This record gives sequence, structure tokens and C-alpha cells, in this order.
Amino acid sequence: MESTAMPYLVLHDEGGAKDPIIKLLDTLHRQSNKPTLPLTGLGTFFNIARILYERMKALDEKGTTPAIPENGQIGALRKMTSYIRRHYSENLTLPAIATSGSVGRSTCDNIFRKFLAQSPIQYTTGVRIGAATNLLRDTELSITQIGRRVGFPSPSYFAATFRELMGCTPKEYRAKNAKAI
Repeated sequence: MESTAMPYLVLHDEGGAKDPIIKLLDTLHRQSNKPTLPLTGLGTFFNIARILYERMKALDEKGTTPAIPENGQIGALRKMTSYIRRHYSENLTLPAIATSGSVGRSTCDNIFRKFLAQSPIQYTTGVRIGAATNLLRDTELSITQIGRRVGFPSPSYFAATFRELMGCTPKEYRAKNAKAI
């Protein structure tokens, strides 16, 4: 599931025609108080993963991105997340992110929280940590070099943030996940 064609997915629930993923999540919610929840939850997770895999595979084969209307808040979100993914290694600020989506700072923050349940800065941090995991796995760059390359101003801030989000230090992650180079 490392497709770059789908950095995010918008699920629709319009006119009673629910997306299959929404239907699965609704079913899971209705089952939440039953003793079989662990098994039901696991089965639902695998069904959702299968649907996502099929959608990403189809997008990769077509070489296109998901059809999402380029209007309003979704269009702004798409522009802002694209901007972040292109510029994550730079010193990004909320005003710069907001400008990329042609919205104000508070609207930018509201859009991210509404659709991604996180702030623009949290999203940026997630993109940076994702890029760092790839570099830790696939290169022999030092941890300090990787931290700087993905946009962290100091090695200690990189290490602390990485540990907070990944549950281990960058060094521990590399030891467990490094590919033979």
C-alpha cells in the first residue's frame, strides 16, 4: 500500500449511496458492544484493506489520481496537502500552507481538522516522519542527516518527535527495518 496515487481518500455518503468502507464501519459500530468484536473488527479491517488495495491498484494502473471535485474545502485541502508533500523538507509555516490552498490560516486549520482530524502542522510532521522512515530503511545517511533532510531543525527534536509517533527511536527503527544496501 505504498501507492503515491492516493495520498488520502474521501468517503462519500450522499443520497443513501454509501461508500462500501462507510458501510463496513457502520456495521462495525453496530457490533461494538458484542463479545465477538475482536473477530468482527479484524475481519472488517481486512475487508477495508482489500477495498483500499483494489482502489489503489486501479489508480496505479490508470496513472491517475482519485476523482475528487476541485471545489471548496476539498479542493483547498488537496492543494495544501500537495504543497506539504512537495515542500516538507523546508521550514513550513501555517501561513504558507494556507496560502497554497488560497484560504486564511483559521480556515486552513479548520479544513485539516474537519477532513483529516489533525492540524496542518501535525499532518506535516506525519509526512516528515514517513519520509524519515523511508530514509532510515533505505539509506546509510546518519540520523542527524535524515532529520535535517526531512525538515527537522535539530537532531533532538527529530528524535523526540520520531519516538513519540513511532514508539521507538530512529536508531531502533533502523535496526529493525533496514534493507540490505
